[in-house]
Amino acid sequence: MNSQHTPYVKPYYTLEETLKRLKEAGADLDTIDDVLMIAREDMGEKRLEIKLLCDEHVILVKPCQTKIIKLKLPSDFDRQFWLDNYLSPKDIEDFIYEIEFSNWLVTEQIYFSEHIGSNKNTESDFLIDAYLPNESNLLVTPVSLDVAYDGSHVLAKNSSWLRNPKHQQTQREYLAAIWTNGTLYYVASERKTNPILESYKLVENNNIYSLAKYEKEGESRERNWHSLECETIQKLIKSKNYVVTREALLNFKEGITGASKSKQLPNKSPEEKIDSKRIASLQSFINQMVVLAKQRNVNFDPLDMRCTKDMLLEELKKWEKDRTPAKKDRVWEVNDFPKKTWASKERKQICLTLDHGGNPNINYFKNLK
Repeated sequence: MNSQHTPYVKPYYTLEETLKRLKEAGADLDTIDDVLMIAREDMGEKRLEIKLLCDEHVILVKPCQTKIIKLKLPSDFDRQFWLDNYLSPKDIEDFIYEIEFSNWLVTEQIYFSEHIGSNKNTESDFLIDAYLPNESNLLVTPVSLDVAYDGSHVLAKNSSWLRNPKHQQTQREYLAAIWTNGTLYYVASERKTNPILESYKLVENNNIYSLAKYEKEGESRERNWHSLECETIQKLIKSKNYVVTREALLNFKEGITGASKSKQLPNKSPEEKIDSKRIASLQSFINQMVVLAKQRNVNFDPLDMRCTKDMLLEELKKWEKDRTPAKKDRVWEVNDFPKKTWASKERKQICLTLDHGGNPNINYFKNLK
Protein backbone atom coordinates (compact mmCIF):
# COMPACT_ATOMS: atom_id res chain seq x y z
CA MET A 1 0.00 0.00 0.00
CA ASN A 2 1.29 3.49 -0.86
CA SER A 3 2.26 5.18 2.40
CA GLN A 4 1.08 8.51 0.99
CA HIS A 5 -2.49 7.22 1.18
CA THR A 6 -2.33 5.10 4.32
CA PRO A 7 -5.21 6.44 6.43
CA TYR A 8 -4.51 7.65 9.96
CA VAL A 9 -7.74 6.60 11.64
CA LYS A 10 -6.68 5.70 15.19
CA PRO A 11 -6.78 8.45 17.84
CA TYR A 12 -3.26 7.54 18.95
CA TYR A 13 -0.38 5.23 18.05
CA THR A 14 2.18 3.29 20.08
CA LEU A 15 5.86 4.09 19.56
CA GLU A 16 6.24 0.91 17.49
CA GLU A 17 3.38 2.01 15.22
CA THR A 18 4.78 5.56 15.12
CA LEU A 19 8.19 4.23 14.06
CA LYS A 20 6.60 2.28 11.21
CA ARG A 21 4.59 5.30 10.01
CA LEU A 22 7.57 7.63 10.10
CA LYS A 23 9.78 5.18 8.21
CA GLU A 24 7.06 4.95 5.56
CA ALA A 25 7.22 8.73 5.30
CA GLY A 26 10.95 8.60 4.63
CA ALA A 27 12.41 9.20 8.10
CA ASP A 28 15.82 7.62 8.76
CA LEU A 29 14.89 5.83 11.98
CA ASP A 30 15.77 2.34 13.20
CA THR A 31 14.30 1.87 16.69
CA ILE A 32 11.76 3.38 19.05
CA ASP A 33 14.72 4.91 20.91
CA ASP A 34 15.24 7.01 17.77
CA VAL A 35 11.62 8.14 18.03
CA LEU A 36 12.17 9.14 21.65
CA MET A 37 15.35 10.98 20.68
CA ILE A 38 13.40 13.06 18.13
CA ALA A 39 10.67 13.77 20.69
CA ARG A 40 13.28 15.12 23.12
CA GLU A 41 14.62 17.57 20.58
CA ASP A 42 13.27 21.10 20.43
CA MET A 43 11.86 21.46 16.91
CA GLY A 44 9.28 24.15 17.57
CA GLU A 45 5.82 23.62 16.15
CA LYS A 46 6.94 20.53 14.22
CA ARG A 47 8.31 18.64 17.20
CA LEU A 48 7.00 15.15 17.83
CA GLU A 49 4.85 15.34 20.95
CA ILE A 50 4.58 12.22 23.09
CA LYS A 51 1.90 11.70 25.72
CA LEU A 52 1.20 9.06 28.33
CA LEU A 53 -1.74 6.69 27.94
CA CYS A 54 -3.48 6.47 31.30
CA ASP A 55 -4.77 2.94 31.73
CA GLU A 56 -5.12 3.26 35.50
CA HIS A 57 -8.16 4.33 37.50
CA VAL A 58 -7.46 7.91 38.50
CA ILE A 59 -9.33 10.72 40.26
CA LEU A 60 -8.81 14.13 38.67
CA VAL A 61 -9.56 17.40 40.46
CA LYS A 62 -9.68 20.79 38.75
CA PRO A 63 -7.64 23.46 40.58
CA CYS A 64 -10.41 26.05 40.48
CA GLN A 65 -12.08 26.36 43.90
CA THR A 66 -9.73 23.69 45.23
CA LYS A 67 -7.33 24.29 48.10
CA ILE A 68 -4.26 22.27 48.94
CA ILE A 69 -3.75 22.20 52.69
CA LYS A 70 -1.34 20.80 55.25
CA LEU A 71 -2.54 19.28 58.50
CA LYS A 72 -0.91 18.68 61.86
CA LEU A 73 -1.44 15.91 64.35
CA PRO A 74 -4.35 16.91 66.64
CA SER A 75 -3.26 18.12 70.06
CA ASP A 76 -5.66 15.67 71.72
CA PHE A 77 -4.33 12.64 69.84
CA ASP A 78 -3.83 9.79 72.31
CA ARG A 79 -1.63 7.01 70.96
CA GLN A 80 -2.27 4.76 73.96
CA PHE A 81 -6.03 5.05 73.53
CA TRP A 82 -5.83 3.65 70.02
CA LEU A 83 -3.40 0.91 71.05
CA ASP A 84 -5.88 -0.09 73.72
CA ASN A 85 -8.62 -0.18 71.06
CA TYR A 86 -6.98 -2.93 69.03
CA LEU A 87 -5.07 -0.87 66.48
CA SER A 88 -1.57 -2.00 65.63
CA PRO A 89 1.43 0.31 66.03
CA LYS A 90 1.74 0.27 62.23
CA ASP A 91 -1.84 1.55 61.78
CA ILE A 92 -1.07 4.40 64.13
CA GLU A 93 2.25 5.26 62.47
CA ASP A 94 0.55 5.20 59.04
CA PHE A 95 -2.06 7.65 60.30
CA ILE A 96 0.57 10.01 61.72
CA TYR A 97 2.61 9.89 58.52
CA GLU A 98 -0.43 10.58 56.30
CA ILE A 99 -1.58 13.51 58.39
CA GLU A 100 1.80 15.20 58.57
CA PHE A 101 3.14 14.57 55.07
CA SER A 102 0.12 14.47 52.74
CA ASN A 103 -1.08 17.39 50.64
CA TRP A 104 -4.80 17.30 51.41
CA LEU A 105 -7.43 18.61 49.01
CA VAL A 106 -10.36 20.74 50.06
CA THR A 107 -13.29 21.83 47.90
CA GLU A 108 -16.94 22.51 48.58
CA GLN A 109 -17.97 18.98 47.62
CA ILE A 110 -14.91 16.78 47.43
CA TYR A 111 -15.68 15.03 50.73
CA PHE A 112 -19.27 14.35 49.71
CA SER A 113 -18.93 13.28 46.09
CA GLU A 114 -21.24 10.46 45.08
CA HIS A 115 -19.60 10.12 41.67
CA ILE A 116 -16.23 8.61 42.42
CA GLY A 117 -15.77 5.70 40.03
CA SER A 118 -18.71 6.66 37.82
CA ASN A 119 -16.78 8.80 35.29
CA LYS A 120 -19.22 11.66 36.00
CA ASN A 121 -18.58 15.17 37.23
CA THR A 122 -20.08 16.48 40.42
CA GLU A 123 -23.13 18.74 40.24
CA SER A 124 -20.94 21.84 40.09
CA ASP A 125 -19.18 20.30 37.05
CA PHE A 126 -15.70 21.39 38.00
CA LEU A 127 -14.57 19.62 41.15
CA ILE A 128 -14.08 15.90 40.70
CA ASP A 129 -13.87 13.62 37.70
CA ALA A 130 -13.14 9.94 38.22
CA TYR A 131 -11.68 8.23 35.18
CA LEU A 132 -12.15 4.53 34.45
CA PRO A 133 -9.72 3.18 31.82
CA ASN A 134 -12.24 0.79 30.28
CA GLU A 135 -14.60 3.63 29.36
CA SER A 136 -12.41 5.93 27.25
CA ASN A 137 -8.84 6.80 26.34
CA LEU A 138 -7.13 9.36 28.55
CA LEU A 139 -3.95 10.87 27.09
CA VAL A 140 -2.00 13.03 29.52
CA THR A 141 1.09 15.21 29.85
CA PRO A 142 2.65 15.11 33.34
CA VAL A 143 2.98 18.38 35.24
CA SER A 144 5.31 19.01 38.17
CA LEU A 145 3.96 20.77 41.27
CA ASP A 146 5.77 22.79 43.90
CA VAL A 147 3.66 23.04 47.05
CA ALA A 148 4.57 25.40 49.87
CA TYR A 149 5.07 23.82 53.27
CA ASP A 150 1.81 25.29 54.53
CA GLY A 151 -0.03 24.61 51.26
CA SER A 152 -0.59 28.34 50.65
CA HIS A 153 1.34 28.43 47.38
CA VAL A 154 1.13 25.94 44.52
CA LEU A 155 3.27 26.22 41.41
CA ALA A 156 2.57 24.13 38.30
CA LYS A 157 5.48 23.83 35.88
CA ASN A 158 6.61 21.76 32.94
CA SER A 159 8.07 18.38 33.84
CA SER A 160 11.28 16.86 32.51
CA TRP A 161 9.66 13.43 32.48
CA LEU A 162 10.59 12.79 28.84
CA ARG A 163 13.92 14.61 28.75
CA ASN A 164 15.78 12.16 30.94
CA PRO A 165 15.87 8.65 29.41
CA LYS A 166 16.28 7.02 32.81
CA HIS A 167 13.75 9.35 34.47
CA GLN A 168 16.15 10.11 37.30
CA GLN A 169 15.04 13.73 37.32
CA THR A 170 11.35 12.87 37.58
CA GLN A 171 12.05 11.01 40.81
CA ARG A 172 12.80 14.43 42.30
CA GLU A 173 9.70 16.01 40.77
CA TYR A 174 6.27 15.97 42.38
CA LEU A 175 4.27 14.73 39.41
CA ALA A 176 0.82 15.21 40.92
CA ALA A 177 -0.88 17.02 38.03
CA ILE A 178 -1.57 16.50 34.34
CA TRP A 179 -2.64 18.36 31.24
CA THR A 180 -5.33 16.66 29.19
CA ASN A 181 -7.69 18.10 26.59
CA GLY A 182 -6.33 21.58 27.30
CA THR A 183 -7.19 21.43 31.02
CA LEU A 184 -4.98 21.21 34.08
CA TYR A 185 -6.00 18.65 36.72
CA TYR A 186 -4.60 17.61 40.06
CA VAL A 187 -4.22 13.86 40.47
CA ALA A 188 -5.94 12.80 43.67
CA SER A 189 -6.02 9.73 45.82
CA GLU A 190 -8.88 8.67 48.08
CA ARG A 191 -7.27 7.83 51.37
CA LYS A 192 -7.84 4.42 52.87
CA THR A 193 -10.39 4.07 55.64
CA ASN A 194 -8.73 4.55 59.00
CA PRO A 195 -10.60 4.34 62.32
CA ILE A 196 -8.57 7.25 63.68
CA LEU A 197 -9.23 9.48 60.68
CA GLU A 198 -12.94 8.62 60.80
CA SER A 199 -13.13 10.00 64.33
CA TYR A 200 -12.06 13.47 63.19
CA LYS A 201 -13.64 16.17 61.07
CA LEU A 202 -12.03 18.98 59.15
CA VAL A 203 -12.63 22.46 60.57
CA GLU A 204 -11.61 25.85 59.21
CA ASN A 205 -10.92 29.04 61.13
CA ASN A 206 -9.63 32.15 59.33
CA ASN A 207 -8.51 29.99 56.42
CA ILE A 208 -6.52 27.70 58.71
CA TYR A 209 -7.55 24.04 58.65
CA SER A 210 -7.23 21.56 61.47
CA LEU A 211 -8.69 18.29 62.75
CA ALA A 212 -11.28 18.16 65.52
CA LYS A 213 -13.14 15.26 67.06
CA TYR A 214 -16.82 14.82 66.36
CA GLU A 215 -18.84 16.17 69.27
CA LYS A 216 -22.28 14.69 68.59
CA GLU A 217 -23.32 11.09 68.13
CA GLY A 218 -25.31 11.68 64.94
CA GLU A 219 -23.04 14.34 63.44
CA SER A 220 -22.61 14.03 59.66
CA ARG A 221 -19.30 12.43 58.72
CA GLU A 222 -16.96 13.19 55.81
CA ARG A 223 -17.30 10.27 53.44
CA ASN A 224 -14.10 10.74 51.46
CA TRP A 225 -10.68 12.14 52.25
CA HIS A 226 -8.49 13.02 49.27
CA SER A 227 -4.89 14.08 48.84
CA LEU A 228 -2.48 14.71 45.98
CA GLU A 229 -0.61 11.69 44.71
CA CYS A 230 2.18 11.12 42.19
CA GLU A 231 2.37 7.32 42.18
CA THR A 232 0.00 6.99 39.20
CA ILE A 233 2.09 9.16 36.87
CA GLN A 234 5.35 7.57 38.02
CA LYS A 235 3.86 4.14 37.31
CA LEU A 236 2.81 5.17 33.79
CA ILE A 237 6.29 6.51 33.07
CA LYS A 238 7.95 3.39 34.46
CA SER A 239 5.62 1.25 32.31
CA LYS A 240 6.54 3.40 29.26
CA ASN A 241 2.92 4.00 28.30
CA TYR A 242 4.08 6.31 25.50
CA VAL A 243 1.73 7.20 22.67
CA VAL A 244 1.60 9.74 19.83
CA THR A 245 -1.73 11.24 18.83
CA ARG A 246 -2.92 11.17 15.26
CA GLU A 247 -2.68 14.96 15.04
CA ALA A 248 0.89 15.01 16.41
CA LEU A 249 1.98 12.27 14.03
CA LEU A 250 0.45 13.96 10.99
CA ASN A 251 1.96 17.30 12.01
CA PHE A 252 5.43 15.81 12.33
CA LYS A 253 5.06 13.77 9.13
CA GLU A 254 4.17 16.98 7.30
CA GLY A 255 7.49 18.43 8.43
CA ILE A 256 9.32 15.40 7.07
CA THR A 257 7.46 15.55 3.76
CA GLY A 258 8.21 19.24 3.39
CA ALA A 259 11.93 18.54 3.84
CA SER A 260 12.09 15.50 1.59
CA LYS A 261 13.72 17.41 -1.26
CA SER A 262 16.66 18.43 0.89
CA LYS A 263 16.83 14.98 2.54
CA GLN A 264 16.74 16.49 6.03
CA LEU A 265 14.38 17.98 8.55
CA PRO A 266 13.96 21.75 8.40
CA ASN A 267 16.39 23.55 10.68
CA LYS A 268 15.45 26.71 12.53
CA SER A 269 17.91 29.49 13.04
CA PRO A 270 19.18 30.03 16.62
CA GLU A 271 17.01 33.16 16.79
CA GLU A 272 13.91 31.21 15.72
CA LYS A 273 14.63 28.46 18.23
CA ILE A 274 14.97 30.83 21.17
CA ASP A 275 11.83 32.69 20.07
CA SER A 276 9.89 29.41 20.12
CA LYS A 277 11.22 28.76 23.62
CA ARG A 278 10.11 32.21 24.74
CA ILE A 279 6.59 31.68 23.44
CA ALA A 280 6.41 28.30 25.22
CA SER A 281 7.77 29.86 28.42
CA LEU A 282 5.29 32.74 28.24
CA GLN A 283 2.42 30.28 27.81
CA SER A 284 3.58 28.30 30.86
CA PHE A 285 3.83 31.51 32.91
CA ILE A 286 0.32 32.63 31.96
CA ASN A 287 -1.08 29.14 32.65
CA GLN A 288 0.44 29.35 36.12
CA MET A 289 -1.06 32.80 36.72
CA VAL A 290 -4.51 31.56 35.67
CA VAL A 291 -4.30 28.64 38.12
CA LEU A 292 -3.13 30.84 40.99
CA ALA A 293 -5.81 33.45 40.28
CA LYS A 294 -8.53 30.80 40.55
CA GLN A 295 -7.07 29.47 43.77
CA ARG A 296 -6.93 32.93 45.33
CA ASN A 297 -10.25 34.07 43.89
CA VAL A 298 -8.52 36.96 42.12
CA ASN A 299 -9.70 38.42 38.82
CA PHE A 300 -7.07 37.78 36.18
CA ASP A 301 -7.59 38.18 32.44
CA PRO A 302 -4.41 37.45 30.44
CA LEU A 303 -5.86 39.37 27.49
CA ASP A 304 -6.35 42.47 29.63
CA MET A 305 -3.41 42.65 32.03
CA ARG A 306 -3.05 45.97 33.87
CA CYS A 307 0.70 46.21 33.38
CA THR A 308 3.21 47.21 30.72
CA LYS A 309 5.39 44.80 28.77
CA ASP A 310 8.40 45.94 30.84
CA MET A 311 6.60 44.89 34.03
CA LEU A 312 5.71 41.56 32.42
CA LEU A 313 9.35 41.03 31.43
CA GLU A 314 10.51 41.59 35.01
CA GLU A 315 8.04 38.98 36.27
CA LEU A 316 9.12 36.53 33.59
CA LYS A 317 12.75 36.98 34.66
CA LYS A 318 11.93 36.23 38.31
CA TRP A 319 9.68 33.33 37.36
CA GLU A 320 12.30 31.78 35.08
CA LYS A 321 15.13 32.27 37.57
CA ASP A 322 13.28 30.13 40.13
CA ARG A 323 12.89 27.33 37.61
CA THR A 324 16.10 27.47 35.58
CA PRO A 325 19.22 27.46 37.75
CA ALA A 326 21.61 27.59 34.78
CA LYS A 327 21.74 31.12 33.40
CA LYS A 328 22.72 29.85 29.95
CA ASP A 329 19.40 28.01 29.68
CA ARG A 330 17.26 31.06 30.41
CA VAL A 331 15.43 32.88 27.62
CA TRP A 332 14.41 36.07 29.43
CA GLU A 333 17.88 37.35 30.35
CA VAL A 334 17.39 40.41 28.12
CA ASN A 335 17.12 44.14 28.73
CA ASP A 336 14.02 44.66 26.60
CA PHE A 337 11.16 42.39 25.57
CA PRO A 338 12.31 40.89 22.23
CA LYS A 339 10.56 42.76 19.40
CA LYS A 340 9.90 39.66 17.31
CA THR A 341 8.35 37.81 20.23
CA TRP A 342 6.28 40.82 21.25
CA ALA A 343 4.97 41.41 17.72
CA SER A 344 4.13 37.75 17.06
CA LYS A 345 0.53 36.60 16.76
CA GLU A 346 1.38 33.74 19.14
CA ARG A 347 2.19 36.23 21.92
CA LYS A 348 -0.95 38.26 21.24
CA GLN A 349 -3.06 35.11 21.55
CA ILE A 350 -1.49 34.38 24.96
CA CYS A 351 -1.57 37.76 26.69
CA LEU A 352 -2.10 41.49 26.17
CA THR A 353 -0.81 44.34 28.35
CA LEU A 354 -1.16 48.09 28.52
CA ASP A 355 0.59 49.98 25.74
CA HIS A 356 1.54 52.80 28.10
CA GLY A 357 1.19 53.83 31.71
CA GLY A 358 0.68 51.55 34.66
CA ASN A 359 1.76 52.43 38.17
CA PRO A 360 5.46 51.46 38.56
CA ASN A 361 5.01 51.27 42.34
CA ILE A 362 2.29 48.63 42.13
CA ASN A 363 3.18 45.04 41.32
CA TYR A 364 0.33 43.79 39.16
CA PHE A 365 1.21 40.17 39.97
CA LYS A 366 1.57 40.56 43.75
CA ASN A 367 -1.76 38.83 44.50
CA LEU A 368 -0.69 35.80 42.47
CA LYS A 369 2.44 34.97 44.48
